[in-house]
Amino acid sequence: GTAAMTTEFEAPAPLDAVSRRAIEIARVATEAECAAIAARLGLARVEAVSLTARLRRMSPGDIFAASGRAELLAERICGVTLEPFVERTVAEFEERFTTTPDKATPEDELLGPDEREIELVETDRIDLGELALQYLALALDPYPRGPDADAAEAADSGPDVAAGKRRPFADLGRMLGARQEKS
Repeated sequence: GTAAMTTEFEAPAPLDAVSRRAIEIARVATEAECAAIAARLGLARVEAVSLTARLRRMSPGDIFAASGRAELLAERICGVTLEPFVERTVAEFEERFTTTPDKATPEDELLGPDEREIELVETDRIDLGELALQYLALALDPYPRGPDADAAEAADSGPDVAAGKRRPFADLGRMLGARQEKS
């Protein structure tokens, strides 16, 4: 449809403006956007999101290259200490787009290591903010570790483990030997 899709962090780059020169976008999220981004990414709190991106038309006509760098400062909960801390996540992206169906990469096509997928765009613009959020979501550490995580783990496990001497199966041989003697 033609209904405009709103995202949590919009940074639309109109394709017709790119025919003449590359479009550069630099923006930071508002407080309301930070709250919406936190909800979308399942984060307690997002302190800041920034984006610098560029959209340019590549020489063979109807192919556009979008590239950029996004940064997210968010409150995370440390998986070890369960304490909140602020973590910085950085995502860099580069994608190719086209408005010509023939030039888009078919969904079932396997690409070589040097080939890039070309995604079909069915609107007159590319939302670089949405693209940035998708990459930030992938870049988020699934096991966040706060600044005190290493110390907490070392304290938890005594001197042997902290020194890397923990052998999880150390007692297994003795236990198996004892079982065999009984039978």
